[in-house]
Amino acid sequence: MRAWWAALEGIGAPVVQYARPGLAAAEVAARLRAAGLPASVEIVTWFGFHDGVEQLSPEASRDMPFSHHLVVPFGLLISLDEALERYREWILFDVNPAYGNTLPAGSLPEYLGWLPIIDDQGYYTVAHCGPDPDEASPVTVWYPDDGLRQAAGSVAEVVRAWTQLVVDGTWALGPQGRGWDWPDLRETYPAWRGTSLL
Repeated sequence: MRAWWAALEGIGAPVVQYARPGLAAAEVAARLRAAGLPASVEIVTWFGFHDGVEQLSPEASRDMPFSHHLVVPFGLLISLDEALERYREWILFDVNPAYGNTLPAGSLPEYLGWLPIIDDQGYYTVAHCGPDPDEASPVTVWYPDDGLRQAAGSVAEVVRAWTQLVVDGTWALGPQGRGWDWPDLRETYPAWRGTSLL
């Protein structure tokens, strides 16, 4: 995580300036458990590093490049509050009648435990809170209309790959920091082709 944020700072990514401080590990763990999720060590580390980004007023954001929240070319950094809200609204909605769905509880158990950590306009990069909190958390992309993609092995694996893409210039900020420039990497990283994480 330190290397990734150092790489973002090195290319002048605006998100570095606007990222909120991280949360204490005990607080992240307690809030995950309160939501019925195991306190997976990689998720605790993720939100312990930065807890989303500062929300700008309409006046302050008028001249701000939309990319000030982007930590990857396709995603906005969200806070733990936002992650848990999206988990309740989008993930549990599909498996729990209490959230307005008529499906029997547990009809789509494959969605349970997948916590959003990055938001791409309603498509979410999600990390799995597994039953063993010391195990790595697989990561993938979840589409509300099309379910889960193939998963990569862990948050650490994904962050290492993203760091390398920033360091070697494959991912770069666009002109005036407005968005990112990046190639289609599905052929370059065939093992990750199905994850939608590149």
